[in-house]
Parts: sequence; structure tokens; C-alpha cells
Amino acid sequence: MNNSDITKFLKTQKAIADSYTAAIESAARRSGITKQEADVLVFFFNNPEYSLASDAVKMRGFSKAYASKAIEQLLNNGLIEITSDDGDRRMQRIKITGRGGIIAKSVSMAQEKFYERLIRDVTVEERFILNNIFDKIYKTLSENKENN
Repeated sequence: MNNSDITKFLKTQKAIADSYTAAIESAARRSGITKQEADVLVFFFNNPEYSLASDAVKMRGFSKAYASKAIEQLLNNGLIEITSDDGDRRMQRIKITGRGGIIAKSVSMAQEKFYERLIRDVTVEERFILNNIFDKIYKTLSENKENN
């Protein structure tokens, strides 16, 4: 790998991040919520197996303050409900309300539209290879994280 490969990677990563942010901000604005709220709401919508604020922090890498502020706003706007866990009252479970689900679906569709646009010129075969590459990179980075 040489410096131009690294530069190409960094430019691509930034272009993807900027484009994704713009897509989510636009969907959030249309739905009357902030990007911060959209990020957290769509995390719980797309990952129903998770229901704790700490899940969003751990799985998406949100800061505790970012997740907490978004959750408070979502709760105040009636887009989520919070209940105590039956087994451990200290655990606060997050559940998306009906209205929250409608907004989350809209943001999730914006994510899908973004991804489809991102890979629009990628063949089916290349998509398969790309997903395998993503899996390998994730595995490598996960292993390195555990070893550091």
C-alpha cells in the first residue's frame, strides 16, 4: 500500500460519511426531528433485539451524552416509551411508539436509498465481493480491538 492508496481510502470514507450524513439529516428534517434523534431512533428500529441506551452506545459508537440527549428528546416527543425491565428494575427498556415507528421507517428508507445509490454502479458479483471484504475488515478490526 502506498500513500495514494491511503489518500484514496480516506477521500472515499469522507465522501461516504458526508453523503450519509446529508441523507439522514434530510430525512430527519422532513420528519421533524434532529439527526441525533434520527440516528438513535433508527438504531432501535433496525435492531429490535436491542432496547437499552447502552446498546446504542456500544453497537453504534454514540457517546453516552449523544444517546442520552436523543433519547430524552424522543421520549418528550412521544416517539419512544421507556419501561423498567421485569428482571432488573434498574434497566430501562426503550420501545418505539407507533408514531415513532412511522418516522423510523422513513429514516430507514433513507438509509436504504443512500446505500442503493452508493452501490448503484456495482455489479451483483461485486456486491457479493464487497460484502465479503466488509466482513473481513470488520473481523480484523474487531480482533485488533480485543487484542489492544
